[in-house]
Amino acid sequence: MSFRSSFFTSVFFLFALAFDVFGQQARPVSSFTLLVRNGSYEAKGLVDREETRLKLLAILHNELSPEIPADSIKTNFTAEAFAPDWEKKLEKDLRSVKRWKSGVYTFAVDHEKERADLAKLLFSATVSEINSPKPAKLLNSTKTVTAINLFATWAGPSRVDLPVLEELYEKYGSKGFDVVALDADDESVEDIRAFKDRLKLKFRFAPANEPVTKPMFDVSRFQGIPQTFLIADGKIKAIFRGASPTGNLQLREMVESIFNTKQ
Repeated sequence: MSFRSSFFTSVFFLFALAFDVFGQQARPVSSFTLLVRNGSYEAKGLVDREETRLKLLAILHNELSPEIPADSIKTNFTAEAFAPDWEKKLEKDLRSVKRWKSGVYTFAVDHEKERADLAKLLFSATVSEINSPKPAKLLNSTKTVTAINLFATWAGPSRVDLPVLEELYEKYGSKGFDVVALDADDESVEDIRAFKDRLKLKFRFAPANEPVTKPMFDVSRFQGIPQTFLIADGKIKAIFRGASPTGNLQLREMVESIFNTKQ
């Protein structure tokens, strides 16, 4: 996967800073609620994009009733998207809903299973660190909390994000905090090492590893960089998308909270 476009990255970074939406831990969730009352249906929902809205309305009209108003489903581009197989699951559910006389049906994003599956993959994965000739475990079992950052050396937002992780690493590294920066582009070890040295970063760096990075992009549903996955107690606790003051503040607070609780 390649993201080599410094112009678009810069534009995206300025947009993210201006609106302060990416990088926030909590985002609206794509979902909708269906109220069933004596054979009539009242829908209300929020989805991530227009394409999703039209697909959702088409399914509702085909499976239930063409009279469900189109404006009952709104869009918000910052919303968490449905899982990739959402259409099949929804169609199956609505065949049951069709037999209801009354009730409330809710369809929403469920991250628990896919995040658990990703955590399992990350714990079993190995990477080739730039300063080590041998493959190493991505997640160090001796560390209790790990931040995995997806970056590129040419991406301006990465030069903002990574120093924040360095500060946290210096403060909590001796207490069990680990940081791994994974290149999200096909860059050379030499370029990555020069980038690391230029920013004076001490934590681990590794070249692109698509079998690891692709599932991370899939789960975050955000095809941009940087991204930081915070892992603690064997679980993905949060995903911070992009570089923003709010996101970095939330990341600091979450890491500090974890370690203050452990004291």
